[in-house]
Amino acid sequence: MKKAFGFVVLSMTIILPVGCTVERPLTLVVYRYDPVDQHSTIVGDRDRVAALVWNRITSGEYEQALWDANAAIADIGNEAEPDKSLLAELNLQTGIASWKLNRRADAIACYSKAIDVMPDCWEAHFHRWITLEAVGDSEAAERDRARGMQLKPSVFSKRYSPDGGVI
Repeated sequence: MKKAFGFVVLSMTIILPVGCTVERPLTLVVYRYDPVDQHSTIVGDRDRVAALVWNRITSGEYEQALWDANAAIADIGNEAEPDKSLLAELNLQTGIASWKLNRRADAIACYSKAIDVMPDCWEAHFHRWITLEAVGDSEAAERDRARGMQLKPSVFSKRYSPDGGVI
């Protein structure tokens, strides 16, 4: 059986004033989707995918952010030596998108994956702390806060509302 592949190109249009030039070439992130295996892989500059995912989150495109991040996570997971920093960042972003979609258990799982990859990722501890507090698991939340105090006391010494704002 012959497999059919589709490509999704994530692009943008930039309009420059007359006389302006681009100092750095733009790199597109392209996903190749195999509809038979239902698997996506990234073709192109994978390091820019975290910025793309964050842009989707800040634009309110949470489902698309999840799709992009999960495709990248799957791709990175297939590597012999995965980029742990990028993997942690993408799991953190997946957690944030899940939080925005009110999927608290998914958010906690994503933050936990980020921490598994990079135990000193204070951002993942922070977001998991806030999420655990929001779901009423004060004991687990306090463990994250205690670990966070070791990693980034200037952040974890403050009190926060359930949405992460400083009280």
